[in-house]
Amino acid sequence: MRIPDGNGSTGMPCRAGLLLGLTVAWAAGCVENALNCPSLEAGADDGGNVEVEGGSDAGADAAADADAEAEAEAEADAAPAECGNGVIEADEQCDGAELGGASCASLGLTPGTLACDEHCRFDTAGCAVCGDGRCEGGETPLTCATECAVVDVSAGAIHTCAVLADGSVRCWGARRGHQAGGIGDVTRPVRVPGIADASKVAAGVGHTCVLHEGGTVSCWGRSGFGECGEIAARVWPPRAVPDLTGATALAAAEHHTCALLADRSVRCWGRGDFGNLGDGSHPGRSATPVRVTSATPFDGLAAGAQHTCASASGVLRCWGRNDMGQVGGNDRDWHPTPVVTFASATQSFGVGGSHGCGCQFRPSMPPALQGLYCWGNNGFGQVGVPASSDVLGPQRVGPGCPRAVDGGDAFTCMLLAVPGPVQCWGGNSSGQLGDGTQVSRHTLALVAGIDNAVQVSAGASHACARLQDGTLRCWGRNVEGQNGNGTSARYHVIPVEPVGL
Repeated sequence: MRIPDGNGSTGMPCRAGLLLGLTVAWAAGCVENALNCPSLEAGADDGGNVEVEGGSDAGADAAADADAEAEAEAEADAAPAECGNGVIEADEQCDGAELGGASCASLGLTPGTLACDEHCRFDTAGCAVCGDGRCEGGETPLTCATECAVVDVSAGAIHTCAVLADGSVRCWGARRGHQAGGIGDVTRPVRVPGIADASKVAAGVGHTCVLHEGGTVSCWGRSGFGECGEIAARVWPPRAVPDLTGATALAAAEHHTCALLADRSVRCWGRGDFGNLGDGSHPGRSATPVRVTSATPFDGLAAGAQHTCASASGVLRCWGRNDMGQVGGNDRDWHPTPVVTFASATQSFGVGGSHGCGCQFRPSMPPALQGLYCWGNNGFGQVGVPASSDVLGPQRVGPGCPRAVDGGDAFTCMLLAVPGPVQCWGGNSSGQLGDGTQVSRHTLALVAGIDNAVQVSAGASHACARLQDGTLRCWGRNVEGQNGNGTSARYHVIPVEPVGL
């Protein structure tokens, strides 16, 4: 997941920019709403698909399901739940008319009528009223106040968060570890209390961190490895990470977090037994930020599941777990300190669960060397080459240099132009390629209905894009409500619009 160090300019590595929000100042009345692409490599053999186990990346989705189930264990009872018996059991949010005392207001939504759906999950459709000053399901904003613009968005493993221009934070999706704030999954954005000066957000697997305007960092969610800056089963409400000031960018991984500081050093904290912290040691965990070993100042930052990459004047260095070649050093050794992945001319880069991609370009470079390179796990075609084996070092997969690229668990998305269409490739069992299918492929898939995106963020098995007109679209896995459109549909194979921002 690519983390920008500045304002989203394309001269340096970046992922994000400004995202206009949907909370609005209403005028009178409300309005109701309701490819075939070439291979990444020019001249590739057949332009076809990589189909894994029948074209399904069920393994990756099974892992996501396993993570979600593991998170729910602490909240679940030993006896199986029986949805529809009028009693809230195990991991049910509600059952029939029994809401457990919850209401639209207690969930951070507009006061209205909260209901319970057939899956014993909250149905928040009644928490929307035309004319209430919020842009909600089925409504089109007539005007939008400047303070409602979203300035950063991050797709985590099974939740999503965004920062609004007024400094507040909205999150939606899984909340079992409080990673999206509060308790109980939510299918539409909910405000995280107590934050009014956020500038950036980084969503990991079970935790979330925000960068405050003054350069401090606050985190919340699961923190068993110290990824929130303290050793605790859960951190809630958000708390400041100790001994950390001057931060300019954030990257949240599976169980560790990193920050780029104004002095261009990088600090990491959380799980460290794979060398994730980059300081040359393998500590089981550290709640205190440690300095990544480097004699070269950094200017960009991105984190995968258990590895991290940072750029320094065009040179890309990565560290951490490397059993699938995700560090890109042409080996499988874990690296507790940064190693060079690209020697020169890195223009943009992004990191996925166990893979990475970066653009290599400069005017004097031969055209045959310019373009997009990827490396790491390729089990579902996420590296962009036909073979499903790991790619241990950067391999050129296309001549184009994306303006932005970001990796999910087993898929990758990019923007070749800003504004422009979103193109994705890799695993697709949850529709995370957004092309209306569930076929995994190593070739480019055009995300349906989007031709003016200016930002893309990839989660575990879902992704979100910001459009030039200031709206947001999300697609892919939605079991936990991470697409934010007010439903608990298992997945969306084409983009949907989050509501209630």
